[in-house]
Amino acid sequence: MAQATIEERKIQKLDLKGNNNLDKVNYAFSFVKRAIEIATKAENKVKYQFIVYNASIKTWHIVRGLMRNGWSRNCVEILEKVSNLLEEADDSDFNWRCRYLNGLCKAFADAEKKPEALKALDKLYELTKKKGDSDF
Repeated sequence: MAQATIEERKIQKLDLKGNNNLDKVNYAFSFVKRAIEIATKAENKVKYQFIVYNASIKTWHIVRGLMRNGWSRNCVEILEKVSNLLEEADDSDFNWRCRYLNGLCKAFADAEKKPEALKALDKLYELTKKKGDSDF
């Protein structure tokens, strides 16, 4: 996670654009992905559950520069993986889960994957219906 933070700060400092930025984002996320893989192993789930939430925050910091029309489609896989992990963990930060589902929905729409975007919207609707109003 520390290496992901270093790479994320390099992205911000270098102010890269286009495919160079996308390459750096994927590289930074590779470190988060390794942390998630370790934390979600069966023997580590209870011990390292907090890593999933921390990884979701770090991931958002890494991809937020790409969360605009035309570029968010490149984040579908990343956002979907982290959103599913938050859902599986039933994380208590309800607003954060809603923000991730909203971002995932936008990324699916940008990638022209309308059925998947509707599924994400349905999840968001069900989550807010179950937990109450959100203020994200």
